[in-house]
Amino acid sequence: MFARKHFGILRTVVICLIAIASQCLGQVGTASIRGAVTDPSGGVVPGAHVVVKNLQTGITTNLTTDSDGRYVAPTLAIGSYEISVQAQGFETAKRQNILLAVGDQREINIPLVVGQVSQEVAVNAQATQVESTSSTVSALINQQQMRDLPLNGRNFEQLIVLTPGVVPVTNAAQSAYIGRSQVYSFAGARPVGQEETIDGQSIQDFWDRGSGAAVLGTSLGVDGIAEFRTYTSTASAQFGGANGGVNAVTRSGANLIHGSAYYFVRNEIFDAYPYFRPTTGKPDFSRNQFGGTVGGPIKKNKMFFFANYEALHQTLGETPTVQLPNQAARTQVTNYLATLAPGTPQRAAEQTVLNALNAVPLPIAGAQDLGNGTSQEILNGNQKGDENYVAARWDYTMSEKDSVWYRVIYDHATLAEPFAANSLGLYPQDAFDHNQFHALGWTRNLSPTLISQTQFNFTRTVQIGNTPNRIPGFDCNSLNGYDCYYNTPGISSDFGLNTPTAPIFDYVQNKFEPREQIFWVKGGHSISIGAWLLRNQTAVNTPVNPAGNYYFSAWGYSASGTPTPNSFLSGQPFSFIGALPGQADSNRDFREIDMTGFIQDDWKVSKNLTINLGMRYTFESNPIERLNRLQVFLHPLTNQDTSFVKVDHAFSTNPSLKNFDPRVGLAWSPFSDTKTVIRGGFAVVHDVYQPRSYGIGYNFSPPFNQVTVPFPQFGVPIVFQCTASAAQCTPPLPSIHDALGYNIDVTPYILQYSANVQRELPGGLVVSAGYIGSKSHDLLTQIELNPPIATGSTANPVFATLQNVNGSQTLVTNTRINTNFGDMGEIMPVADSSYNAVQFQANKAVTKGLQFQANYTYSHCFDNGSATYSVDNGGFLAPLPPYTLDRNYGACSFDRKHNFSLNLVYDLPFKGHRLTEGWQIANIFGFHTGLPFTVVCGFDCLGLNEQNSANWVNVNSGTKLDSVVQQGNLLHYFNTSTFSLQPLGTLGNEVRNSFYGPSLANDDLALVKNTRIRESMSLQIRAEAFNLFNHPNFSNPNTGLYTGYSVQSGNVVPSVNPNAGRITGTISAAGGLPSSRQLQFAMRFTF
Repeated sequence: MFARKHFGILRTVVICLIAIASQCLGQVGTASIRGAVTDPSGGVVPGAHVVVKNLQTGITTNLTTDSDGRYVAPTLAIGSYEISVQAQGFETAKRQNILLAVGDQREINIPLVVGQVSQEVAVNAQATQVESTSSTVSALINQQQMRDLPLNGRNFEQLIVLTPGVVPVTNAAQSAYIGRSQVYSFAGARPVGQEETIDGQSIQDFWDRGSGAAVLGTSLGVDGIAEFRTYTSTASAQFGGANGGVNAVTRSGANLIHGSAYYFVRNEIFDAYPYFRPTTGKPDFSRNQFGGTVGGPIKKNKMFFFANYEALHQTLGETPTVQLPNQAARTQVTNYLATLAPGTPQRAAEQTVLNALNAVPLPIAGAQDLGNGTSQEILNGNQKGDENYVAARWDYTMSEKDSVWYRVIYDHATLAEPFAANSLGLYPQDAFDHNQFHALGWTRNLSPTLISQTQFNFTRTVQIGNTPNRIPGFDCNSLNGYDCYYNTPGISSDFGLNTPTAPIFDYVQNKFEPREQIFWVKGGHSISIGAWLLRNQTAVNTPVNPAGNYYFSAWGYSASGTPTPNSFLSGQPFSFIGALPGQADSNRDFREIDMTGFIQDDWKVSKNLTINLGMRYTFESNPIERLNRLQVFLHPLTNQDTSFVKVDHAFSTNPSLKNFDPRVGLAWSPFSDTKTVIRGGFAVVHDVYQPRSYGIGYNFSPPFNQVTVPFPQFGVPIVFQCTASAAQCTPPLPSIHDALGYNIDVTPYILQYSANVQRELPGGLVVSAGYIGSKSHDLLTQIELNPPIATGSTANPVFATLQNVNGSQTLVTNTRINTNFGDMGEIMPVADSSYNAVQFQANKAVTKGLQFQANYTYSHCFDNGSATYSVDNGGFLAPLPPYTLDRNYGACSFDRKHNFSLNLVYDLPFKGHRLTEGWQIANIFGFHTGLPFTVVCGFDCLGLNEQNSANWVNVNSGTKLDSVVQQGNLLHYFNTSTFSLQPLGTLGNEVRNSFYGPSLANDDLALVKNTRIRESMSLQIRAEAFNLFNHPNFSNPNTGLYTGYSVQSGNVVPSVNPNAGRITGTISAAGGLPSSRQLQFAMRFTF
């Protein structure tokens, strides 16, 4: 009933929009041609017959010029075309070699010559390469680039970074749980929320992080994609994706049978040694990718097919650097244990510590002793990954008025990961993806100026993982005092006994999406109207830390040899967070319906001025949970609530009611040659809520009952319910994390604005320079909605004080606002950001065998919260109390100031015979300055009893910030002596993200030999080098300054972290592939 009611509303909206509209332009996966037919004097020629012919399929579009001599051919498939024009008293005019790319809006004006229709004048089309009809900031990745450029992992998403203003975000978490795909920031936007589509259908899964198989981080199927276009700013109203978008089109069959077969192989034999492992042997690595394509006619000029298959089999050696407790730590604990009286809680805690140490293997002989009871060692393990990808397309032109198509994609991947939860290999993981995408389309030419496109999409994505996490003798019974299915609680400290964040994860989405677009051509206006309905079914099951997690603020002992307070070796955790016994049900099944409508008018005011006007609106129903399992913290920042409250919807009120997105822009050619264009645009874009926004948070609320136990006694069963006989019992407090606030009534939105100028130069070269900016408001970020009541001053609040706990001076959090609950980390729309950039681009079309693109962007981004979840990027610091959010203002965690990219394909000019001709080189080079970081305490010095709080430190008075970072110094990347520990329980004076890490530079090269076997057959041999010069791209340094503290004679003495400022790793390539130089060899047969 609900769906029927809203579909009726949607249909009414569409009919009303059509009634007020008056023209059209191309659909998401198509292109368009428009122009005017004139006589020798420049006068218009109405009633001329225009035929637009697709040279691959032979399909023709017949048009008639209107009273102003104009014609428009919208919704054309990409490919090669020719246009012929006939009019009484004039010779037939023909324009040839017209190449249409996805999203193109080509303007081809055709002057006629007086003469007989039987006479024909044919010339090559000289359509300008500048964008003269749209203000959208976008970039095309064409077929030659996709086919010829070296792609690491044959991942077509790697080409996204060739777009000006797009930067790789390499500090984002990568795992099977969150996805291993490389993420990108588009024009200063967060690296999530982009819209990636193929043929107008979204191809993203639950986490919205790229396309393809999330567990492997791959995006296969490049041979089945014709081309794609990226959108970074001020896109037309038909495009959503607040943070940018990618619009790809699949290949179709043609009148000639065509296809390919290929094999790509990589092996560690050909690879360079990892930078930090120059003598320990290369990690195992083998990668085999093979497949083929075939396409052709079922009925010439009418019906066509295309199919693509690709397989991947990979073994990837992993060599994590770990800190293992050595014999010194065990001896220290044993000696300390002997001083404790039998039967005391302290002895039980220390015995549990010893049990935990014994569950961890001893370091090997020769491991580097760090002097704090741990040794640094390199472990080895092999990750196994397999994937099978199938795509097929069918096209049928039933008549001149009707055509239909169907496309299907199946993608199945499996992963066996030895180091899923921690770097010790104690908890191996098995995971898989199984995704399918179906799209069915029908185009109906209602008249020469009115076209209807109807499409239905069905999407099903499945992402499942399982991580056994039982360690005999170290389980729930011995630690928590009860049995649980996930039988090993986590230990958060400086060595790896962390259990999996989610020992199982299960995301299943079904999406049903009917779409309708109307195109209507009349006069100088080009209006497209679209509406679609999306029925979204999302099942989520991610029990996070169901067996609980013990949090320690430090590792070991102080310099005096006594245990550091709240250190692991002391057996004194500062908190335990976990589910109540038998109450870890995180299975949720959400339902929502989204309805989107837009209208876009591209108005040709004059021959040299086009104005773009658009409006988009997206309504989302307030999500429900099918089995009524939604409970919330109803009144934050008060002491009113004593328990969670059951609710019917994800939000108290629908936050989507005001999601109106106006778009306006212009493109002006000031000179008659139309080779210079000045463009500008403004857009409002709402970042609509997705299931990832609310689905995860409701996993943490009842019937998943999570509690916080402050200062539990390690090794003594936790008392989850106080009784009259329980001595000094502190009842556990309900808590929540990563939950989207129930009382949200707004949707995050971005104001985008741009201005640029393009100029076409001789030789097919187009240069451009421009400015792009944005301001984002109401962005989601996590804050503490049950903060401690701060003492001290407003400028310097105090959240915790030192008190005596279990015989030692320990930092204790102040009383919280609501004493019935523990910490309540909720996600609220309280963050803002700003971005400003200048961009320069040179784009050379293929001439004399050379094609290249060069881009440079200088940009800067600021915000007071860079992510919704901590897994979204590594620089995320949260949660802060809401009244201190201004202290979180600083550079965006994905801010890279200088960015340059170059890609080229060059056919070497060797001639003669088969051995000397057909050689080609292709290259991708990128340079990006580093990502920012913040130096932090390394333990809970703020005293919020939370692992991700803003524990930044003091910068010493008189310090020059530009002297802190010591570029090139891997042992001391920043000067640790310029920082000091602030008074415990307070915020340091350091500004968030003040310092920047190492730059990222990479050069990929392909040497290609094409040999023609016969007219329609060829053989290609490829040799590719990724990171050609084996340049090490270092990760950011270890930012934890200390490992804990002790109180000596009333003074707080921090324990210095020996790894502070040290760089110990390099950045992996997309999908976790090695970053040292890799060689790949391939053979491709094409027919």
